Amino acid sequence: MQTKFLDERLTQLKSLIASMGGCAEQMLKEAGLITFDKEVNREELYKLVQNREQEIDSLQIRLGKHCFRVLARQAPVARDLRLVLSIISINTALERMGDLSLNIAKKGKALKEDPLLEIPFEKLKEMFHQITSMIRGCLDAFINEDDRLAREVIIQDDRADQLKDGICVKLKECILANNDLVDTCIQLVSISEMLERLGDQATNIAEEVIFMETGRDVKHKKL
Repeated sequence: MQTKFLDERLTQLKSLIASMGGCAEQMLKEAGLITFDKEVNREELYKLVQNREQEIDSLQIRLGKHCFRVLARQAPVARDLRLVLSIISINTALERMGDLSLNIAKKGKALKEDPLLEIPFEKLKEMFHQITSMIRGCLDAFINEDDRLAREVIIQDDRADQLKDGICVKLKECILANNDLVDTCIQLVSISEMLERLGDQATNIAEEVIFMETGRDVKHKKL
């Protein structure tokens, strides 16, 4: 009976993480639309992103309470304990993802395009796709309990860093060509840095999946 009750609670925790992850993933997609799609209503879409961020905050508080209740009342051990500890860390990572996506949407809403910025915009769009793929990958790895997929996400982080560096190089060139673009270029650099941090959070989640499945702590280690 005790084991069945614990299994039900752990299933509930995983379901809440899946809901948070879905919100975080959707927020980034919407932030991308705000940044790149001229046809969308940026203000309306930004309000939707704000609502999702509030939903993530609410889920974070709820999930945290459930996790500590399970630890206190059920005293899980071995893999079950690793699962709860990993969920606590993933809960924090997803909340930070929500904050970052909201800030990206806010900056994207105010961006103005210029022909000289075409290449940086394209590179930034590529980085959006890369980070979206990493977030989808780490969430799939968690849901499917797949440490192999988690390792693939971690490996992708180097590519995200390279894209960010490439964007910064191109933006410096644009500033040298036209000083009037300084403000816009600074905003684009800021967005690329926040995307990089989103990739770091996806990597953190992937590392927690590996810990959850294998008991190995791979943080700060090269795979």
